[in-house]
Amino acid sequence: MIRASHLLRLKPAFAAPKFTHRIAAITMLVMAFAASARASTQDMIVPDFRGQAQTQYAGWETFQLAVGLPGNLPNLAGSTGDGYLAQLQFQAIATASGNLYNLDGKSIFQVNDSVPYTLGRVVFQTRTIGSELDYGSVFLKYHEGLADYYVPATRTELARTPGLGVTVVSLWDWDVASLNINTYSLVFQAAETSLSFDSATLDTAAVPEPGTLVLLGCGLMILASRTRTWLKS
Repeated sequence: MIRASHLLRLKPAFAAPKFTHRIAAITMLVMAFAASARASTQDMIVPDFRGQAQTQYAGWETFQLAVGLPGNLPNLAGSTGDGYLAQLQFQAIATASGNLYNLDGKSIFQVNDSVPYTLGRVVFQTRTIGSELDYGSVFLKYHEGLADYYVPATRTELARTPGLGVTVVSLWDWDVASLNINTYSLVFQAAETSLSFDSATLDTAAVPEPGTLVLLGCGLMILASRTRTWLKS
């Protein structure tokens, strides 16, 4: 667990890009549109708890607000959560295909969410095109008392497709059952300029109720007992 007292700071870039940079950016936008049209959640996984009681799912495919809070509501079919995904670096644009693209700046992202239960797990997946995210910048942030706390998670790379830049699908999974929270943010940023943020999904689940854990334990004990009986026979 990492403790901090402030959010990541914006670092605007004012240098004028070269002409070749512009041409590459136009090509990147065309590729982003084509990739987005194929499958916004291609290579993402469905967590085993999605759709169960006391869980929420949110998916973002088309972004309309390029800069500022509150951000973009989920718009993928089946979304039940109402968190917002925002981009905070002032040079980003929303492309015709609905991606968040930033030619001259390093995009800064924030997901703000609140659920009607005590959080047990948070699973976040992203799909980016062009430049990559700064994977070391991804944290779950929550507030307690007078301080903000930043919780890291191990990243799993689900897919990587080379091209002009690269298309990458990533997953982060937080176990926050011990934190006793239901309101949190996810903060992260681009590693370089020219990142096209294509889509994201967010799944949350409540802390399992004690009764559920007892039933699970009993089930495992019965299974073990039957296995021993079978082996003896």
